Amino acid sequence: MQDSIQENANRFKYEMEKKSKAKAYLLWFLTGLLGGHRFYCQKKITAFVQLFLTFGVIGGLLSHDTPKALLLLCVNWCWLFIDLFLIPAMVRKNNLDIAKKYNLNLVNIYPSL
Repeated sequence: MQDSIQENANRFKYEMEKKSKAKAYLLWFLTGLLGGHRFYCQKKITAFVQLFLTFGVIGGLLSHDTPKALLLLCVNWCWLFIDLFLIPAMVRKNNLDIAKKYNLNLVNIYPSL
């Protein structure tokens, strides 16, 4: 009985912490160049890189270094386009990590495993 209560509590914690693909795509659309979707998916290092790339674009434009700004913008936009396809895997990995943290049976959460 105690195990069942603990498992239900862990499942509730998982449900509260799990990430949503819809939210990740919304963040990608609204804050993609700032790495918002990557922060949401706990990819903090690459999120900061994406954020600093955007700051580099702004800095290049403010310093009238247009070629540098355009190059950084192209890199950031290409990365953003690739992330469009990587978001489902990022969300899935994050949710699996959360499930492992609470010792949940992963087959019940993702039957395709």
